[in-house]
Amino acid sequence: MIFGFLSGISRARLVRRLGLVFLSLNEWIWKRLPTSLRRSKGARRYGQFIHKLVLMRGLREPNGGTYLLRNRPELELIHDLVQGRPRGSGFRIAVLGCSIGMEVYSVRWQLRNLEPLLDIQLVGLDIDQASIDLARSGAYPLPDHAWMVARLTDAERSEIIETTAHSAQIRPHLRHGIQWLVGDACSPNLHALLRKQDLVLANRFLCHMEPEQASACLRNIAGLVAPGGYLFVSGVDLQVRQSVLRDSGLIPLTERLAAIHDGDPSLRECWPLQTSGLEPMDTGRADWIARYAMAYHLPDKRKELREREGGDGSTVSDGSGVGPLPFTTQVSSALPMPRSTRQQERHSYP
Repeated sequence: MIFGFLSGISRARLVRRLGLVFLSLNEWIWKRLPTSLRRSKGARRYGQFIHKLVLMRGLREPNGGTYLLRNRPELELIHDLVQGRPRGSGFRIAVLGCSIGMEVYSVRWQLRNLEPLLDIQLVGLDIDQASIDLARSGAYPLPDHAWMVARLTDAERSEIIETTAHSAQIRPHLRHGIQWLVGDACSPNLHALLRKQDLVLANRFLCHMEPEQASACLRNIAGLVAPGGYLFVSGVDLQVRQSVLRDSGLIPLTERLAAIHDGDPSLRECWPLQTSGLEPMDTGRADWIARYAMAYHLPDKRKELREREGGDGSTVSDGSGVGPLPFTTQVSSALPMPRSTRQQERHSYP
């Protein structure tokens, strides 16, 4: 019995070791492929195969790297959605897994010109107390955090931070009024900690969870979105996001879809060799919108019903100025359409 138990352990270790060797071999091959060849359809499929091996390896620890203005097209879409709100109305934004606050301050800066017009309530939440403390202070020691401003222009840098000999300090008007909370986005208590939000950002932390945990966490997060609100979620296994949100009532947005997908160079560059890597967009897939959309809208059904009952014949609108993509609708002409869509000019969520 003991011999059989030890043999089982040895076999498991052997299989794991062989798997790592096989993965290392494929990583070696990928790194030596010419850049032009990596863009081919065959190379994309090979990359997807390698990425599956990387995910099976199970190394999903957070790396802690983050930047100010990390995904500019995403921030621009957020601005478009918020500026369509009626003057003087409230708008609640929650940034989950906010780490040391780079995404929170990026959103705050992007919406700076709208704050006199709207009551914008911004909250950052993270599970780590030390990260929240650093985010709240807005003072980042140098040179340890010099990378956080790597993607800023000189003008942006002067607008957002004050640099001293020892730290980069977020300017006071950007720090003012932000609520910082310690909490777990996967916890059932999340909804008691945060009320319904008009915009929920859940970016670049679900990819560090196993699929089952990430799926449960994303379902929990989706429940935070208020009717008429929005969810932005990236840095997650594509299959997890697509599966969970298919039945959530959330509708994918096509505005800036391709630009947002490629908006964070670090995610694209580390594919397929890291768990957080993001595969190239393939518009030839029948499900390409459902697979690659990172922004979602939750229709306000009561509001839509009231507008229909008004009898004015007007098109239902959420007032955002940016329309959601219903499950069956015209595909945005700003994006290349897959062959099946060109033929029937309609698209359904698979």
